Amino acid sequence: MSPSDPSDSPKPAEPPVPDRVPPGVDPHKPAGPSPPPHEHEPPLEPDPYTRTEVRPERGG
Repeated sequence: MSPSDPSDSPKPAEPPVPDRVPPGVDPHKPAGPSPPPHEHEPPLEPDPYTRTEVRPERGG
């Protein structure tokens, strides 16, 4: 593989990412059928009943 070989040209580390990507879609993953995002991704907003932050139940 000589430096002048055209097939040895440098390539971008990652594929170009579109400016706008639909929610729940990973631009780095190949297009294809995927399970609902709620099965593998946490909700965009924390659920008041399942949030991890500790809040006092009684004021004062």
